[in-house]
Amino acid sequence: MFKITRLTAIVLLLFISAVSYSQNNIDSLKAIFNNPKQFDSNRARAVVYLIANLPSQNKEYTEYLEQLKILVDKNLKKKEASAKEVNFWKAYAAQYYMTKAQKGFEGNQMDDVLENMDKGIELFTEVKDNLQVANALVSRGLALKRLKRPQEAIESLYKGIKLMDQANDKAGVAYAQMSIASLYEDQENLDGAIDLYKKALAYNESIKSPSVQEVMAIAELNTRLGDIYLGKKQFDLSEKYHQEALKLSTKNKSQLQMSANLTSLARINFVKGKSEVAYDMMKQALALKQSDLYKSNIYIALGEFCIEEKNTRKGKNT
Repeated sequence: MFKITRLTAIVLLLFISAVSYSQNNIDSLKAIFNNPKQFDSNRARAVVYLIANLPSQNKEYTEYLEQLKILVDKNLKKKEASAKEVNFWKAYAAQYYMTKAQKGFEGNQMDDVLENMDKGIELFTEVKDNLQVANALVSRGLALKRLKRPQEAIESLYKGIKLMDQANDKAGVAYAQMSIASLYEDQENLDGAIDLYKKALAYNESIKSPSVQEVMAIAELNTRLGDIYLGKKQFDLSEKYHQEALKLSTKNKSQLQMSANLTSLARINFVKGKSEVAYDMMKQALALKQSDLYKSNIYIALGEFCIEEKNTRKGKNT
């Protein structure tokens, strides 16, 4: 079965909405942070926005992240702080740990990722920010998946879904469902995977004015379902989902997704005895811009077709 690239990006957990800033605005944020006359709360907000707008590989990213921790520690040590102020700084402490975990996840440096996530979850729980707890649990599930601890990953993701349901975060639920379905696929629990992919697909298709990213999520979900049905030899269902995915990926000019769909559709047509259609689809797939790894999958499929045709002819001649 042809496997497409999995969606394994960690959820961005900035509890202040990440806004894309121009360089002038970034310079203004730096000025706010560097101004000792500013309230520490304003300086902390400026740092969070800066972190959201700097590449995680950037030296400044790490420096500002550690400055956030310094601000947090300083203010949590104040004996005269009110309960409201303590909760404010605990929330920023949670953000520090989750962002630190995210940086480790992105760099595939997993040693402290779970420890930092657990600290973030504990702090978000203390300040009763259930939606951030839910987001953190989903991120934790993705980290556990990478660490090849699938059952723990599934448990963490379901805990996140429960809290997201309570907060009516339908987009978050759909994302977590996709992640669990992917784990079910790995465990060959195909019926469980199909059920969750279909639920996630139903949500995404219900969006009235979907963004390009949401449209590509629909294409991804159709592809996943098409590949599962292809593996189950339910060719008509597989064709239905791959055709829908191909229509969407063609509309959005996603050549990698188009290649995946064309290759799977070629396999289906070949099984149905439409070898000319199958070979034509393979040619279309090979003409698309993609990595050598993806092209190798197409060549493998072409090799399988040639062997099967040779064996078929041999069988007819004996």
